[in-house]
Amino acid sequence: MSVTRESGLDIDVDGRPDVGWTTGIGVYVGIVVATVGGTIATAAGVSFPTVVGSLSTAFTFGLIGGALAARRANALPVRFARDWRWLAAPFVVPAGLALLTGGILRSGVVDTAAITSSLGAVGSGLFALALTNMARTRYARLMAPNEPIAAADFVSATQPRNFAAFGLLVLGLQGILLPAVDYLSFHLSFMGVAFLLMGYWMHESLRPADEPGLASRVPPIRWLSRILPFTKRRSVLGSTFEYDPYSFEPAGTSELRVHEEGLVLRQPLRRRFVPWSDVEDVTLTETELRIERSGIRNLRCHREVIDDAVSVRDAIDSARQRARETVSE
Repeated sequence: MSVTRESGLDIDVDGRPDVGWTTGIGVYVGIVVATVGGTIATAAGVSFPTVVGSLSTAFTFGLIGGALAARRANALPVRFARDWRWLAAPFVVPAGLALLTGGILRSGVVDTAAITSSLGAVGSGLFALALTNMARTRYARLMAPNEPIAAADFVSATQPRNFAAFGLLVLGLQGILLPAVDYLSFHLSFMGVAFLLMGYWMHESLRPADEPGLASRVPPIRWLSRILPFTKRRSVLGSTFEYDPYSFEPAGTSELRVHEEGLVLRQPLRRRFVPWSDVEDVTLTETELRIERSGIRNLRCHREVIDDAVSVRDAIDSARQRARETVSE
């Protein structure tokens, strides 16, 4: 048993992986093996029943082999979570399958081969994302096993901007596809507009009451606010809606937990651990709690969703100070 020391905490990093992790690795390897085998078989013109049988067989062998290999690889989730190169490794195969799909389409090989490789790229990409979340969650639980000394709801100050940026990205993709291949997708257009509206709604929900909204500065949004129920009472198409944009309830959002070992950002599908050695400064402004990290994107939380932001800031400063004293001893 080897022990490592990080942020003043001795932890065992050689424990055997749990069933959930080994199963996730097995499914990931099974999807990759089945995709490669199915793509080769369809490109070679093998009959459909034979392809289906080979897919199930390949997936089963990949599942068992991947699970057994993951079972023997001690501390693999910890390595994934601590090093961004390990964290990016599961996405290499989906990217390669996506490139393979593009090459098949350009080469004029059987369309079913491209369909097989594209489905494999999507499936392996989803499981790669799941594996990274599982690794971060297990690492956070390992590094901070005790109850937090303070906690607060967490809503990223950049989340409205992120929603809007993704909406613009999707609409930009639609703008490229329309003149390039004469293709107009209702789903892409709807998704882009929906994300823009989500970003606008969250911005309006979280801004202070005395701060002017986007509707007062951007004419299109001013027109939009006249037909959508973004105020407390509004008549829309003959129906009356009641809505208070300042009664934002953070149910189902993330939570920032302060531990003696570091910070844990508890999100709906994962947990992320931030050791005190990565935290450079903590500032509290009128609008946000900002946790500055070295060489990494800062954590910025809307102050409106924190019940007692000053107490949370003081708890973070106290825990950081105790961690520094522990390391210096």
